[in-house]
Amino acid sequence: MNLSRLLGTGGTIVTFVGVAFTGVSLFLGFRFGLLKTIHEYIGVGMVAFALAHVLLNWKGFCNYFSSLKGVAIGVLCVAICVACFFDFGKKPNPAKQFGGVSYNAVKLLRLGSAGESFGTSDDITRFLSAMNLPMSNLELRLQDFIKDNNLDEAEVLKLVLPPMKKGK
Repeated sequence: MNLSRLLGTGGTIVTFVGVAFTGVSLFLGFRFGLLKTIHEYIGVGMVAFALAHVLLNWKGFCNYFSSLKGVAIGVLCVAICVACFFDFGKKPNPAKQFGGVSYNAVKLLRLGSAGESFGTSDDITRFLSAMNLPMSNLELRLQDFIKDNNLDEAEVLKLVLPPMKKGK
């Protein structure tokens, strides 16, 4: 076995072990240090080694994927890769979307109180005027305001909560 094949296969195996370990750790909720960053960089390295492995073993891959079993596995792999680009209707978690502020706590505040607390009263007042909504909505809890006026939660949060600064 020549050096390039050893590096292609060996590099793929080593980076797979690294991605597997860090991936399972992240899946289990461990978020210490640079784990996510390390996982991402090892993943990029794995892609490079895997491409080298495929190119160095091209004839074997062609033979394998010419069988019915190989074609089925190839189609399944492509389908999984394509599925990664769809969200399948999953709604975003408003707390994550807005810098970790707990929406469960904010939604119990009255709209007017939330505006005063977060310094966005003027924005809320302009929004109510622009939407031709009565100022009496300021007395509603945020969750009731959203429900009663059939509004999008994320849009109301953008209105009520001030922009979060990165690293704070």
